[in-house]
Amino acid sequence: MPDNRFKIGTFNLYNLALPEKQYYNHQYSKSDYRRKVKGNNDAVLILGDINDTGQAVTSEIMAGSPPWRKIPFEKKLRAWDILLYNVKDIQARQSYRDVYYTHIHNGHYESLDHILISQEFVRQNPNHLGYVEYVRVFNDHLLDDTLSQTEIPHWQSDHGQVVVTIRLRD
Repeated sequence: MPDNRFKIGTFNLYNLALPEKQYYNHQYSKSDYRRKVKGNNDAVLILGDINDTGQAVTSEIMAGSPPWRKIPFEKKLRAWDILLYNVKDIQARQSYRDVYYTHIHNGHYESLDHILISQEFVRQNPNHLGYVEYVRVFNDHLLDDTLSQTEIPHWQSDHGQVVVTIRLRD
């Protein structure tokens, strides 16, 4: 019987976003992370309050830059191996769509909370382990304070929650 168990590990996103911070008694940086996932089939899922938009420099540092469309395919494969994909973008490419914002500040509806996945969870990858089936943002509790005078209870989060359904391959 094949071993289909997933390895589960955690990264402190703060440490991943900032180079050379202490991580379980040794130095850990973005380049260490990229070396760890390069050239293997370990699926990576990063989720949480990144506190920046998906197009921001800090988000791009974590996710990586997609390869330029005119470079040779072999070079693209190396880039795709360590690139992370925002489930927001995957959801936008599917035929159904949900309103996607996780925070409202001064009337601006933004997405500051993200789920980033490696190519092992991208359906277009022929060797995917699973794929994003659906993404939902629970944001009905968020209030636009430019349109409302309602006080937000102290126990209520000012962020929406991003939930993803990943269908694993049989």
